[in-house]
This record gives sequence, C-alpha cells and structure tokens, in this order.
Amino acid sequence: MGTLYHTGFRSLRIAMSLRNFGKDRVLLTDEAIRGKMPVSFSLATAAEVIGKRGDDVSLTGAIEALYSVSVERRVHVGGELWLRNIIALRGGYKWNYDVQDFTAGGGGRLPPSKKKRPDLLKGF
Repeated sequence: MGTLYHTGFRSLRIAMSLRNFGKDRVLLTDEAIRGKMPVSFSLATAAEVIGKRGDDVSLTGAIEALYSVSVERRVHVGGELWLRNIIALRGGYKWNYDVQDFTAGGGGRLPPSKKKRPDLLKGF
C-alpha cells in the first residue's frame, strides 16, 4: 500500500509505501516454514534537477530510505539523465547492503509515432 504526493513545488514528489503487512504466511522452501513476512516501510522523494520531464535534456534525482524489521535501514540515491528524450542513462548508490553498492542502467525510447512502441530498458 502506498501513496504518491506531488507537492506543487517545481517537480518535487514524495512517495511512501508499506509492504508485506498482513496475516502470517507459509513460506515455501525445501520445508514449509510458517512465519511473518518482513514488513517494510519506504519514504522517497524525487525531482528534476535539470530541465523538465519530456525536455531534450533532463536529469532526475531521487533518494529513498527503506526501513524493515529484518534488516538495518537502507538508503538508495540515484539519478536518471535523458538525452534528446530518446536515450536514458541511470546510476545510483545503495547503502547498508552486503554485496551491492553502485548501480547502473540505461534505456531507449523510439521517436513518437501514431503506433504505440515499447520502451527498451536495461539495468545492472
């Protein structure tokens, strides 16, 4: 369950979500394990730092704090740069993870046409 709030201040958006709340579940592995799902709460914000969405060049910055009963607080920071509104370059950093830290990705969008065309996205 979550919400997204457009603040009205430039392009600033604030979002929050609560996940995995509810009744106990049976988790299937090699053996059936009964337990609680790890409830988590996230609070995030994003805004265009350069340009506006849909401009030839735009840069969106975002930050998210994730709170969970099963792990320490985690923080995600990232950005997305659109060039000519066709090519997207993405990068980020994740704190309090055992293995991962930097993230990168990219994507592309075909020029607009009357027919709907899918976007091509890839992340690492």
